[in-house]
Amino acid sequence: MKPVETSNCKERQPIPIAIVGIGSIFPEARTVGEFWENILSRKNSIQEIVDREPEYYDGYWRMDEYFNSDPATSDRTYGKTGAFFPEVEFDPIEFGIPPINLESISTVQIMALLVAKQALADAGYTRDESTALLRDKTGVILGVGGSGNIAFTLAARTDAPRWEKVIKNFGFPDEMVTSIVEKLKSLYANWRESSFPGLLANVVSGRITSHFDLGGTNCTIDAACASSLAAIKMAIAELTDGSCDAVLTGGVNVDNSIVAYMCFSKTPALSREGLSRPFDADSDGIVLGDGVGMVVLKRLEDAERDGNKIYGVIKSIGTSSDGRAKSIYAPRFEGQVKALNRAYERAGLTPKDIQLVEAHGTGTVAGDICEFKSIASVYDEHQVAKESVALGSVKSQIGHTRTAAGAASLIKATLALYNKILPPTINVTQPNPQFELENSSFYLNAQTRPWIQPPNGSKRRAAISSFGFGGTNFHLVLEEYQKEHEAPYRTHNVPDIVIVQASNRDTLIATCEELLEKFKSSAGKNCYHQYLNDSRHQKIPINSARIGFVSESLEQTIEYLKESLLMLAHAKDYWQHPKGIYYRTVGMDLNGKVVALFPGQGSQYVNMAAELANNYPQMRQVLSDMNQILYQQNQPIVSDIIYPPTTFNQDKKIKQEQELLKTENAQPAIGAISAGIYKILQKAGFKPDFIMGHSFGELTALWASGVLSDEAFYHLAIARGRAMSFENNSGLDSGLMLAVNANEQKIKDIIDNVADIKITNYNSNSQVVLGGSKQSIKALHELFQSQGIKSIILNVSNAFHTDFVSHASKPFAQSIALTDFELPSIPVYSNVTARPYPHNTDKIKKILAGHLVSSVAFRQGIELIYNQGGSVFIEIGPKKVLTNFVSDILRDKEHIAVSLNPGLIANSEYEFRRSIVQLLVAGLDIENIDPYQMPKPIEQPKSKRGLPITLNGGVYLNPQTLELRQSSLLQRDTTLLDALIKQQIHSR
Repeated sequence: MKPVETSNCKERQPIPIAIVGIGSIFPEARTVGEFWENILSRKNSIQEIVDREPEYYDGYWRMDEYFNSDPATSDRTYGKTGAFFPEVEFDPIEFGIPPINLESISTVQIMALLVAKQALADAGYTRDESTALLRDKTGVILGVGGSGNIAFTLAARTDAPRWEKVIKNFGFPDEMVTSIVEKLKSLYANWRESSFPGLLANVVSGRITSHFDLGGTNCTIDAACASSLAAIKMAIAELTDGSCDAVLTGGVNVDNSIVAYMCFSKTPALSREGLSRPFDADSDGIVLGDGVGMVVLKRLEDAERDGNKIYGVIKSIGTSSDGRAKSIYAPRFEGQVKALNRAYERAGLTPKDIQLVEAHGTGTVAGDICEFKSIASVYDEHQVAKESVALGSVKSQIGHTRTAAGAASLIKATLALYNKILPPTINVTQPNPQFELENSSFYLNAQTRPWIQPPNGSKRRAAISSFGFGGTNFHLVLEEYQKEHEAPYRTHNVPDIVIVQASNRDTLIATCEELLEKFKSSAGKNCYHQYLNDSRHQKIPINSARIGFVSESLEQTIEYLKESLLMLAHAKDYWQHPKGIYYRTVGMDLNGKVVALFPGQGSQYVNMAAELANNYPQMRQVLSDMNQILYQQNQPIVSDIIYPPTTFNQDKKIKQEQELLKTENAQPAIGAISAGIYKILQKAGFKPDFIMGHSFGELTALWASGVLSDEAFYHLAIARGRAMSFENNSGLDSGLMLAVNANEQKIKDIIDNVADIKITNYNSNSQVVLGGSKQSIKALHELFQSQGIKSIILNVSNAFHTDFVSHASKPFAQSIALTDFELPSIPVYSNVTARPYPHNTDKIKKILAGHLVSSVAFRQGIELIYNQGGSVFIEIGPKKVLTNFVSDILRDKEHIAVSLNPGLIANSEYEFRRSIVQLLVAGLDIENIDPYQMPKPIEQPKSKRGLPITLNGGVYLNPQTLELRQSSLLQRDTTLLDALIKQQIHSR
């Protein structure tokens, strides 16, 4: 009889646990911020081991001594890549460690102290009396495996008696044997009083509680690669039963030693290729990585009471064992499924509530297949929608950090929830075909994508899996704390806006020179960060000279300041450099001159403004609100169409692009992106003097002027797109549109005798768009080509602004009639009349209802706006189509035309800021354009009492020990051998 699993989970629902502090050191990332930056930028921190010069000792191992590509070679590893700790500074004095003892303490304990300091500081801990009561019930529970790396060198030293016997057996005299053994022993650290505690895994947590004076539970847990989540499981139990009020927990792995490489080579589990490729068809094993990751946990109600910053909330952890499996280290499907089911049951959720699974994903074929099938089976059982859940693994970027792997995954998923970004997984070329990914609930997320709130209004949620040798399984369920941010929050950096201003040009030159010298100095980074913090909210007086640019680093800022000084040597009142540096001797008075332009259909592109959606709550909120309306109408949600899941199939990629081209999708998508950008500007105090849209963009323009509420705009954007889609007119000629680059009068003369052709768009001086029957448009296209006139048939579903969309007029007019309109607070220029909309809501509705079949008088509207004072045109939406039109219309007149999202390839955040800089330098009066960036960090001066030492993940040797070691390895000493040979010669 099959036993029935019993559970009292429903009676023992876990309490929610808040993550209130994070600290980490991972490959090429000294801080949590750097780790998150590397994740978002898809950085591969795995590198090939490079042999240093023999005299340089970095505590690791050398390829020429231990590598062989043949896995069967004795005492050699076939792995030659890894992900290693960056160099960090450690001050033993700060942590109460005598420097002489440092080589007796495993690097695992030292790195753990540094990360504990980060995490506790992030959670608001100090070592003074203000936090004494909290510290008294703060525990430290960490996942740590084996002994520290100092154990290897100490253990090797204990073999000295056997070395001595072997050498004696070769017939060497005692004096020489003693000398050789002493030379060999000098390769290793000495045993000291501090050596025993220095190698113990449990002292990792003990050293932290001692230094930070913490009085709660203190222990380490070894569950192999699942150690981190095992520690977190115990930490939650301590919080739940009241034993602790806070717990520092996570995982610590500092062992990329040759011993580790030998262990995984002889299993064998290392990648022959040397890349970590979780879930890829070509994955062939793991890559070893070092890492330390810790979080500070508190009960959610306590964290809220104490006003802590809350990164995310742990809902539950499900655990299981594999029981009797094929082998002690082979993963077992049934065991993993148990852990998943228990996690969701305890959380009171189902897999339908999850949008991201951060998998264990080691890159081993057997492990990945077992994990994917176990997760997929649970999600299939709950009928989770196809390709609706992002799947990934941080190991693709930092390798397998073993006892710290779960902590790395938790931190990645937590920061993803906190920053509202779906993080990428790299090194995937083609998913393993055994997964049948396209028929599952999952997609491998290979790009950094905005994480929009689920359309049913629920919270964003993630799940994390971790499995360990010995058949232990863990699955953690995590959710966001707040759906959106209102204050500075962003963990990652974005390009900086650098503005330098002074009372006049000469003073500006002197200021630039002064800043250049400061930024080039040893304190340059601090000076630069302080300057950015101080200048973020400063306004530029209109009479001040100013220069501005966007920079992604201190080095780029130095380069651009040098370029600026070269340009400033020429006495011009204003100029702009090709690299995006803008200068004016004085600002322009822009009162009554600013025009907001909103684009229409044709400007859309897949992944438009993705970085803006990653970085700004306003953009995500607009998309979320639009999604919820579509969800209620049982329609595809717009954010999934703009930002489709990663696909590795070219045909599917084309299909995704075609999906966005559909009128019913393109129009709400463009409207959402345009509205999101406009809301970012509004937050900074932007208010234009004139507004105009192009075709669909007129609806966005009416919203921006206050005629439509947010909800009304979203409803009408959806209704307009749906009404105009060709499916509403099935079976009839839908017509075509032809963009023609030629003089308007010349086109009129050609089409004068074609009955079913009309000019639908008066775009600019040199472009009009024609609409008409398919037959007539194709004939005209051929005619224009024969005459050398450039023309292109537009990829649209109907001939817009002609009678071919008359079928849409009635349903759209009905939607308009049911919508509340207000009077415009800013003049909106109509495409129909080329004049401002009247201050009468009934008349506004009537004009808008006729807009679908009326020609777009864009050129005429721009000319009228210019004649009435508008001269600074800002395109708010995807691409720069309208910017180009304006430049053509006003080609001989003084004006500024700027697009805020001009490119298909460039980073949309960078391009947005570059356009903002151009406008700020011109004189646009707006406040801080980015209120969500945390202040730049200012490093504190180092203590004069300190003794900072540079460390990595290798074994540290004191200078004296290192000198002895190098002497033994590199200095040739044949004194005793020469004496022996001489003695033997004389004895003959």
